[in-house]
Amino acid sequence: MDLRISRPALIEAFARQGKDITKATNQEMRSLVCAQCHVTYYFQPDTKKLTFPWDKGLKADQVLAYYDEGNYSEWIHPDAGTGLPKARHAEYEIFMGSTHQSAGLACADCHMPYVKVGNVKISSHNWTSPLNNIEQSCTFCHREGVDWLRGRVEDTQTKTKEIQDIAGAAVVEAISALKAARETPGVNLEKLKQAQEMHRKGQWYLDWVMVTNGYGFHNPTESINNLAKAIDYAHKSIQLAKEAAGQTARQ
Repeated sequence: MDLRISRPALIEAFARQGKDITKATNQEMRSLVCAQCHVTYYFQPDTKKLTFPWDKGLKADQVLAYYDEGNYSEWIHPDAGTGLPKARHAEYEIFMGSTHQSAGLACADCHMPYVKVGNVKISSHNWTSPLNNIEQSCTFCHREGVDWLRGRVEDTQTKTKEIQDIAGAAVVEAISALKAARETPGVNLEKLKQAQEMHRKGQWYLDWVMVTNGYGFHNPTESINNLAKAIDYAHKSIQLAKEAAGQTARQ
């Protein structure tokens, strides 16, 4: 009945960082068993081997640095011409360092709260949003009441979604600017390349938040920070793309 890790990609990701996953505490295991699937990953181009890109760390910028170092792109955007990696539901990564994780909680504490079955206390196996059973999932630590707790969650998610939409619009505008620049005869290729590099970053930080469940709740500070980076890089991409096209127009 002990928790165990069976997925090779997680074991290997820890080993490449010099960590022995068998030394994890039981509380750490209550998140690591989830991290076998609820993470970002990719398939190595030559071998198709499933790999967690954690060699430089778990943060969005560290994972992007891993891909940049290997000059890895999973696809080429058809309009922007940018080579892009793909973020995938990085639940575990964004949870690490969050308020709840820093307080010693694990994924299971909220998504599989303890329940009584007869005289035995077990982790609930009704995997669901904590909002569906706030009393069991949240009120053991938070005493403010169910309505207050639900309001806090909804406020975080609403604000995250609002900023996410702003970031998304900025990235779309960058894609349009890149498309126009690429279609400009004699475009400045160096400036265009710089604009594509900014788009790669902006698209990555936006994607990192968008594909993660919870609309920012797992780590509100980290989510908003990544969306801010997405907006900044998108605006830089737009400016550089316009410069790439405008410089040639004046020549």
